Amino acid sequence: MPPTEEIKEWVLRNFAPDVTPADLPDDYDLIASGLITSLSLVRLVSGLSAEFGVDIDAADLRPDYFRSVASIAEFLGAAPQPQA
Repeated sequence: MPPTEEIKEWVLRNFAPDVTPADLPDDYDLIASGLITSLSLVRLVSGLSAEFGVDIDAADLRPDYFRSVASIAEFLGAAPQPQA
């Protein structure tokens, strides 16, 4: 599982480059705040899959899995790893 800080830095780099990791609590609601929209959720999922090498199935596209850095870290820790 990628460390929470690594996930946070990736999310900020891709969606909020002006925000520092120290300014984003792990439980901050990325969706309710508008940082991640329904359209950017697809980009988020695709990018996380590529960046951290996890398979994300269409059945896993539940907003609650991607609501915060903490929920993303928990989800990625449980996601199946791709077969080599």
